[in-house]
Amino acid sequence: MKNEISKIIDIIDSLSKDLLISDEHMAWTSYDRVADLKKDLKALTKRLAKNDLTAIEEIELFFAPTGVLQEVSINGMWGLEFIEIGNEIDKHMAEVKKHIKK
Repeated sequence: MKNEISKIIDIIDSLSKDLLISDEHMAWTSYDRVADLKKDLKALTKRLAKNDLTAIEEIELFFAPTGVLQEVSINGMWGLEFIEIGNEIDKHMAEVKKHIKK
């Protein structure tokens, strides 16, 4: 599971660094600035790194259809790449969720 968590963190960190670059792409989201979105994503990855698995549900909301990241990806013209990223993160999250006790 630790490997899956690391992969999720790496995907989010890469997305933050390479794709979340312009405040102009924040239209249709609850964020005014990309820096605020990056801050929230970083806080979630820090929690996940500490094995706080409650962060998984919150991360899923960011990647959900019509979620913040999809809106930003469409405005930023990287919507197709977002689909690939979303599929990859979904795969790793499914593995982590197998270890979450309900």
